[in-house]
Amino acid sequence: TQTSKFIAGKLLNDLHIITLHVTIRNLLLIKNNEPFDSLLVRESERLVRKQSYIREVNFYPVVCGTNSDSVDIQIRALDYWSIIPGIAVSTSKLNLKLSDKNLGGLGHRFANSYTWNHTSGTHSFETSYSIPNFRNTYISSEINYYQDELNNHISSINLNRPFYSAITRWAGGIYISEQLKSDSVYENDTSHVFFPTRFFVQDYWAAEAWQVRKGRSEDDRTTNLILSARYFRFKYVDNFEEIASSPYRHNNETFFLTGLGLSTRKYVQDNYIFNFGKTEDVPIGRSYGIVAG
Repeated sequence: TQTSKFIAGKLLNDLHIITLHVTIRNLLLIKNNEPFDSLLVRESERLVRKQSYIREVNFYPVVCGTNSDSVDIQIRALDYWSIIPGIAVSTSKLNLKLSDKNLGGLGHRFANSYTWNHTSGTHSFETSYSIPNFRNTYISSEINYYQDELNNHISSINLNRPFYSAITRWAGGIYISEQLKSDSVYENDTSHVFFPTRFFVQDYWAAEAWQVRKGRSEDDRTTNLILSARYFRFKYVDNFEEIASSPYRHNNETFFLTGLGLSTRKYVQDNYIFNFGKTEDVPIGRSYGIVAG
């Protein structure tokens, strides 16, 4: 009935916490009492629109007064529904999922998954919590824990700051993970020997960008020379005896990578490419690079 639909809609609206003003403000590249910059306004609008909890956003510059040399930027945003439940049932497994990609209207993401194998009585689960933008720095953080049916597990923490805009001058990331996995090797090509292996993964990277041309046009401001470097370390923690007949060896790994590139990146707006009716920001430009490691 019409009444039941209204009650259900009201209940769902009450469950959804709309995106807070501070969450939107935290994404902006423009500040109060600074000179108007159309590139920063467009980039701010794009960065808000690309958030997974925002369906559509519009920025409206409004002149403050008749004789004023200032404008206000009015922002109107439309939320996606952010709480995503899920259930899957098969002849052997039951899987439950629950995630919120805009927890408390703060833009934080909290995701959980649980799987029960009712034929073997084993279970697996995964949980993660991520903060996509810390105090307007665009530094994201995520903690994650996963355990499968064999009691293998992965725990990790990830800090990351990408080149979120062509005007970004530095980027970098840190990923640290501790993992336990069951491994096996052949013994005399006839039988398997199973044993647990525990190892640490460390991944660090950093990059810096310099504006190549000193002009103020959009092409000048979005053309950058980028220098980057990465260090990756894979180290086994447990000592175990290798089987002489096995061609497989457990070796620690150290990896270095560096790159130098020239990039020009801008965006044009379009519709109906990957999303139904939503305004999409399509990247255009050129990129040249040399990578060595």
